[in-house]
Amino acid sequence: MHNSKKTTEVFHVYKVLLDFEGGIPAIIRQISRAKYKQIRSRILVAASLPSYLSSKEETNPAIKLHTTFSFGNLASMPIAPLFPFWLWLRARKVDIVDYHYPFPLVDLALFIYFPKKTKLVVHWHADITKQKKLLKLIAPLINNTLQRADKIIVSSPILIEKSKFLSKVKHKCKVIPFGIAPHWFEAPDPTLLTQVQNEYPDFILAVGRLVHYKGFEVLIEAMQFIDIPVIIVGEGVELAALTRLAKQYGVSDKVIFTGKISARRLKCYYHACRLFAFPSVTEAEAFGIVQLEAMVCKKPIVNTALNSAVPWVARHNKEALTIPKYDAQALQQAINQLLCNKELARTMGEAAYQRVINNFSDQQFLAKTYTLYQALKQTN
Repeated sequence: MHNSKKTTEVFHVYKVLLDFEGGIPAIIRQISRAKYKQIRSRILVAASLPSYLSSKEETNPAIKLHTTFSFGNLASMPIAPLFPFWLWLRARKVDIVDYHYPFPLVDLALFIYFPKKTKLVVHWHADITKQKKLLKLIAPLINNTLQRADKIIVSSPILIEKSKFLSKVKHKCKVIPFGIAPHWFEAPDPTLLTQVQNEYPDFILAVGRLVHYKGFEVLIEAMQFIDIPVIIVGEGVELAALTRLAKQYGVSDKVIFTGKISARRLKCYYHACRLFAFPSVTEAEAFGIVQLEAMVCKKPIVNTALNSAVPWVARHNKEALTIPKYDAQALQQAINQLLCNKELARTMGEAAYQRVINNFSDQQFLAKTYTLYQALKQTN
């Protein structure tokens, strides 16, 4: 049934609407929106009110977005009882389902039923690290998903080595690193860039959702011993707590929260900053695409020694200074080392740019992903 069509139909399955700038939603948007005539994408997500009522169509008319209702979240998972039904229904009509893990409700649905003729790709973005009791309960479901999968895409070899689940199915794993569009970042708006430079002549940049695993509390503590300010771009549930922490440490004047800003303005921040701080503290930070965005703007990185792809993307003493997680003293020392040694910062910034060009472009990422899709379809 599937093999008679020239177009490969891919059904992306994820737990929430793609309304975040970064992370997994950005990856799904990148894959599904790219102009590639032989790939047609559909997307299934869950949404609660009022988003469910206002998000019936994807912004790209060539992509069909299916939204099912959620009553809210439990352990970071949407309570969407009809999600399995829509997955089963649509999976019968496409060539490939690309499941963007983790979402336990999908693992449950796959355990109950999945059409034999449809290929299953598991895009393994990160291990579940926070809900350990839940993980024990659903481990058999996850193992079933991986056994059923035709291919498992991971963003780095580190994920295969460190995951107790993936180590059992290494033969199915394909490493396809994420990528960005270098040309887009290389040309900031000159007027806007000048405006940013005039407003903030000298600063450190950090970007990410304001949630615990990003480690911004460690960065704020480190700012006690750093002379220039840090701009933290992003929004999230930890804003009030982080603001109080900055006041507690007496660094409110050196910690600037911008909230959500435009991509054009963020690009100027990347170009104007002295370095990029990425102090994440758990393996929920599986890759760190914002590292790539800073690197392609020739900025050195200060990151943490996580058991994830983070220190593999920007490597210690090459493109980055990598420090232990939760170590505010080591963080401030690394930042000050780059601030004081401009030649070291310049050399690392140049190396960072070349690493993105050589290994992490969007064209490389998309070409490898689409090649995998088409090869799977041909095996039907």
